[in-house]
Amino acid sequence: MERLCERAASIQGKGGAGDKDLRYALNYAVKQMTLDYDRFQFNTAIARAMELTNALYKYADSGETDPKLFAETIKTLLLLLAPAMPHLAEELWERLGYKYSIFNQPWPKVDESALALDEIELGVQFNGKIRARVKVASGLSKEEIEKAVMADAGVKAQLEGKTVRKVIVAKNVVNVVVG
Repeated sequence: MERLCERAASIQGKGGAGDKDLRYALNYAVKQMTLDYDRFQFNTAIARAMELTNALYKYADSGETDPKLFAETIKTLLLLLAPAMPHLAEELWERLGYKYSIFNQPWPKVDESALALDEIELGVQFNGKIRARVKVASGLSKEEIEKAVMADAGVKAQLEGKTVRKVIVAKNVVNVVVG
């Protein structure tokens, strides 16, 4: 965390393709950590913080960074960590030049619009065993999802020499019954 705070001063750029991914990771962390703290599930809250930390490193290493988004994400991460790591969060808050105590700041709010994904990844099962993963645009109908999955090269390879008896499209998985 300390390395990320030091890196915030050297980040330059105008942003890029990774901005949306970082915004998603940030808002997902805010939403989930808030729920985790409310349920006293501190271990999963810290796991979400680690996911956001990894997303920050990935974003910083991408080369297409927005310094304002990077700094805002670190600030929010510190706010999210404050209940679990008060001394560290306060120290890093001060080092970043923010005034007053971190505990006088409002809790971060979730931007639900940032949680909408352009693509979703579906597991594809063949007779109940996941054998492939396919990315499709979100918001497709069941028929469109079925067509996209059946057109995938990896799925076609799994179907070679087999007869498709039924295709079941569920929430995050497509089950192909073959004979």
